[in-house]
Amino acid sequence: METVQYHTSHKEKIVKQPNDVLAFQAFWEGLKEVPEYISACKNLKSLNLSRNRIKELPDFIFTFRKLEVLDLSENNITEIPKEIGKLRRLKRLDIGYNPIKDLPDEIKSLTLEELTISGTGMTEIPDCISQIKSLEILHIDNNPVKMIPANFSRLKKLKKLHCEVTKLERFDDVICQLSSLQYLGISETDITEIPDGIKNLSKLIELYLSQNKIEKISENISYLKKLECLKLDYNHLESLPTGMASLVNLGRLFLDDNRFVQFPDIVLKLRNVRALTFNNNTIESLPETFSSMNSLRHISFYGNGIKTFYKSFLQAPPHLTHIGFGDNPLTDIKRELEELFHSNAVFEFLDGRGFKDQLTIGEKRKIKQLYKQKNENISIDY
Repeated sequence: METVQYHTSHKEKIVKQPNDVLAFQAFWEGLKEVPEYISACKNLKSLNLSRNRIKELPDFIFTFRKLEVLDLSENNITEIPKEIGKLRRLKRLDIGYNPIKDLPDEIKSLTLEELTISGTGMTEIPDCISQIKSLEILHIDNNPVKMIPANFSRLKKLKKLHCEVTKLERFDDVICQLSSLQYLGISETDITEIPDGIKNLSKLIELYLSQNKIEKISENISYLKKLECLKLDYNHLESLPTGMASLVNLGRLFLDDNRFVQFPDIVLKLRNVRALTFNNNTIESLPETFSSMNSLRHISFYGNGIKTFYKSFLQAPPHLTHIGFGDNPLTDIKRELEELFHSNAVFEFLDGRGFKDQLTIGEKRKIKQLYKQKNENISIDY
């Protein structure tokens, strides 16, 4: 049975039957203080007070001994009282986007599973966090932290770590010791390489490393057999390690806005990749075929220097439905499109920013007819 969410509009009912209130939310209501009338709700399990203008937490909040979820994000709170340690059943705590510079040691006595301190302005990660051994999800993103404390290796149960938009300068060794990680986000930082220690993160399923300065990836990335999504867009990569061929479960690979001048052939060995984006690099040619990538559904090469493309798809992967080639100096669009649609390729749509205007109305109509012969019940937006 779903728990009823009480709001400020239910004030009268809350006052009359406070013991019935298990969940209360009052987000984005401009509150300057926590409503006192909820103080009698001793059975409260979930309290959401996010996106208000609250500055201080009243003592009665720490009498909610059954509280499991406490969301205080996006307020004006400057301090978390030590009484937080009394909420022994608390599983999820979100204090993100408050001007909080530190946490009380008492927080280490909690059995938290998820903690969010995003956007607080903390320059260092409080030591007490590393002592919350029950943590499974931790958000420290959008803070000017430069390093992950060495004692973070104690967080043996940590499955998700968000370090996006920080001042991290390196892929710290301690991160590589978090062997239970399934999700790791380190985007928009100053890291320049993926170290050998990455092999210890063999349980990773998602790895997000966008908008860094990465130039080198260790061959040990081959140990990430469970990896399904890898985002490496907006980095400084010119090549990929041969060890990537071992990523047998990789389904999504993003390599946009790097420094590739040649298409990395190692990608062709990733037989389970469904989505590949390679936009805004400087390659001029493609491999003879992508037929080895049997699972490929979406491929995109916008903004490169590609002059011809149809031969690469005469033996297209059987499930390919989306191909993007806009903003490339393609030399013979009409012939290439016609031959492509005469081939065995089956596309849901062919994006054409930058070359649709090169076709006359009659030519577009002819291509549509060719296309529909191959793909009944599917439309093309020309």
